Amino acid sequence: MEAFRRLIRGWLGKVLLVIFLIPFALVGIEGYFSRNGNDETAIQVNKAKISQTALDTAIENQRKQLLEQVKGDESQLNQDAIKQLVTNNLVYRALLLDQAKKLGFELSDQQIGQLIRQEPSFQENGKYSDALFQTYLKNSGTSLSQLLNDVREQVAIQQLAGGINDTGLASKADIDRLAVLQTEKRKVHVASLPLSSFVVDSQITAKQIADYYNKNKSQLGLPESVDVDFVVLDSNALASQIQVTDADIQAQYKAMQAKSAGAEERRIQHILIEVNGKTSEAAAKQQIEKIAARIKAGEDFGKVASEVSQDPGSAANNGDLGFLSKGTFPGAFDDTAFSLPVNQVSAPVRSDAGYHLIKVSEIKKDSVASLESLRPQLTAQAQQSKLDELYSETVNRLNDMAVDTDSLQELAKAQNLSVNSAKNVTKLNATEPLNNTSVKAALFNDDIVHGDRKISTGIEIAPGKTIWVKVNNYHVARPQTLAEATAQIKQTLQAQAQRAKAEAKAKAIVDALKTKTPVQVQQEYNITLQSIGEITRMSGAPLALERAAFAVAKPKANQWSAGYYIEGSNLIIVAVSEVIAGNPASVNPEQRQQLTSTMATLRGQQELADYVQYLKAKAKIKDLSADKNGK
Repeated sequence: MEAFRRLIRGWLGKVLLVIFLIPFALVGIEGYFSRNGNDETAIQVNKAKISQTALDTAIENQRKQLLEQVKGDESQLNQDAIKQLVTNNLVYRALLLDQAKKLGFELSDQQIGQLIRQEPSFQENGKYSDALFQTYLKNSGTSLSQLLNDVREQVAIQQLAGGINDTGLASKADIDRLAVLQTEKRKVHVASLPLSSFVVDSQITAKQIADYYNKNKSQLGLPESVDVDFVVLDSNALASQIQVTDADIQAQYKAMQAKSAGAEERRIQHILIEVNGKTSEAAAKQQIEKIAARIKAGEDFGKVASEVSQDPGSAANNGDLGFLSKGTFPGAFDDTAFSLPVNQVSAPVRSDAGYHLIKVSEIKKDSVASLESLRPQLTAQAQQSKLDELYSETVNRLNDMAVDTDSLQELAKAQNLSVNSAKNVTKLNATEPLNNTSVKAALFNDDIVHGDRKISTGIEIAPGKTIWVKVNNYHVARPQTLAEATAQIKQTLQAQAQRAKAEAKAKAIVDALKTKTPVQVQQEYNITLQSIGEITRMSGAPLALERAAFAVAKPKANQWSAGYYIEGSNLIIVAVSEVIAGNPASVNPEQRQQLTSTMATLRGQQELADYVQYLKAKAKIKDLSADKNGK
């Protein structure tokens, strides 16, 4: 179904997917709209006012969510795009809320109270806890009246949006047409033309460079950058300082013995009498005590287990559970089983299932090989343990020095490390080891921007590897001069010329295939269109290739239809030699149901998106935050 989702993504790419509902939980909206007269208005939607504090909070929340996805790498975030996304979400929410109020979507205080009592966050042991609710109000700084209003608004939005979103329909004819598209097959042939193989005859002139510079000056800026010195401590460099003694090996061996001593398995038999709707606690206990008396009187445990145990999995095998390690059945069962001597039967033991009698028939303990046979392994373990300790001590010592000195050279000298330098490092061009997320955060934090150039504390960039950095110069973002940008522009113009030449050849090949045979075209243009077999929209082919293959018309007899696309440094020609019509009957019932459900959902989302755009077109919206930023 992934291919179908990709198809739909292209077909309904503008669907909002109800993104304006996701950021707002049922409980804890905490005032996205102005309720404090002293808070500046950032966005006004009809009569509703969204406060600057609410906008800033929503932007920060979105930023934190995205940071988690990129593992804290701030350089991957587009702050302007985040602000625009959040602004749109708040506007969409305001539009829906305004319309929901006009249409009378509103809950009573009693209904809202019931929703709050059902909220899992306010329940303890399956019951509503007023203490948890009051704690929430206190910690969030939300008043009861504000919370009631927030919930009322959110439910109103959900009722309106759900009423539209959940009414999308997909007819049998729709699904049949979609199934035909999905199951259609195309025989595809491809040829890859490296852009670098197209030699540009004319030279790039100074006038061309200057013209490009004047038209694109705003896009040719230099990002903020730093000149930085750094030292790296690798734990491997400390290995020569480690000496392993016989006492170290003995200590490792004793630790292994102690660990092995606790690793045992026990072969356990048991008899279970369940406590359930049919058998009460007292009745089950009475039954297990009678069974215990039979065994004490001399009856065989296994025979009795096969007769009366209510554990069907083990009863058929004389109650045998096999060899178990400690912790397999936590609680009283486990404690009893691993404290019994061999062949002794326990007193009745209560578990969640009921009452048990337990017997241990055999105990297996791991034996440890001799010290001499394990000496190489123990030596390596002792070496690593002492190395880890020395490495940790060294990092701590260098961190203490970094606090007391501004000289990275002193830090390096203390541990005989090399000082490395890098100039004009940006968030995007940083190479190892400066491309580490935490390192980039240290190179471009507020202290660095405002002139504090102290040595950083140690930053672990890999297990056993720590870096200390010091920024010597910080360069603000600025436009490039023509001289600075010339090499980049020349390279860009050269690439554009190569691409244009490649596209000209590709277009000629596409046109030639309309009138000539594939063999003639390949010979004339010195290319080889290699067959990759049949593909469908469900075959998992690369998306660009799939789009190109299904974009071309059905070929005429003895001819191929073709198109092309550029991917990286190559132009890919895609030719189709045959189209095999799809068959709806080949879609199984499960796939058909998925198609129906997905189509209905997407239609509903599209209708909701259209409805929001309709409301937006009629609304009076003013973004005061944009006005303040001079936009």
